[in-house]
Amino acid sequence: MGGSLLKYATAQPLLKIEAQGASYLFFFATPGIAPEFAFADATLRSIDGGAVTISHAKGLTYVGGVQPGTEVAFAVTCSSGAVTRVVVLTQAQAENCWTTTSAGQQRVILTPADVYFDQGQLHLLSRTVKDLHFSVFPRPQRDLLASAQLQRAGTDGLFENYTVQAAEKTVAVKWERVRRASAVPPVNVKRVAEAPAEAEFKDAGEWLISLPKDSLIGVNDVFLRIVYAGDIARMYSGKELITDDFYKGTTWEIGLDRLSPEQWAEGLRLEILPLRKDAPIYLPQSAWPQFASDGQISEVKSITAEPEYEISVQLGSDKSPDIGK
Repeated sequence: MGGSLLKYATAQPLLKIEAQGASYLFFFATPGIAPEFAFADATLRSIDGGAVTISHAKGLTYVGGVQPGTEVAFAVTCSSGAVTRVVVLTQAQAENCWTTTSAGQQRVILTPADVYFDQGQLHLLSRTVKDLHFSVFPRPQRDLLASAQLQRAGTDGLFENYTVQAAEKTVAVKWERVRRASAVPPVNVKRVAEAPAEAEFKDAGEWLISLPKDSLIGVNDVFLRIVYAGDIARMYSGKELITDDFYKGTTWEIGLDRLSPEQWAEGLRLEILPLRKDAPIYLPQSAWPQFASDGQISEVKSITAEPEYEISVQLGSDKSPDIGK
């Protein structure tokens, strides 16, 4: 650490950057384990930190009492005079930590949103507007407020906070059953249970789904969320198969930005082949549905649409930034 020898730490190393003329080394704390650092005395000149505890034993200097967060916990000066500032994040902060290089400067980003970088731009994606916020260290020299619908939200330790001004969008979904499922034969078993023959899908239940034509306007994507019970579900645009799903008791999600204008015009059609109660397949107990009196089920419980929002912020002008999470 700049010439200082760290013998051990009970916090996890995360990243190191050079910023504002100094070295910053980021760790994160594991829940239930108090962060402690042990340095070799022979390599130290001093350790500075107002809230930490410092003790000495057997040639080692111990630093404890560290409160995880976004402040500099303490600074280590080695025997040659080089200084390293230590930041110990919480585990939750570390899981939402990203790095990129823009305008020649490595930066640290904290955000609960999904992230990608492209030629100096920070892109945030989230299905909830409230998660479209981020914190950055060090602060970019350019005014970020000019590149996006941003609002400064103060500082948090080393980081400058920004929130995004974006409007929530509701996408209404209409769906109706147009054909009830018919009884299907027992699952064919050779060595294992086999997928049903194509001819059996004539017995599938069928639903028509419609969404507003402007569903994708103003958002990055819209995810159709289908809660159903059955064996195999298929989604069509007209007669074209878009995607399918084998029932496993979870919500089936379909991103709709894959659809062309022609596919939107055709509308969406859902088919669900019935699941038999005696099907020789493994499902968690919680995933087994309540079967009808005939021992089969093909039903839709709910269909909703969840928009995904995206905001981009120009951090710098690099054509090929380093990218990491």
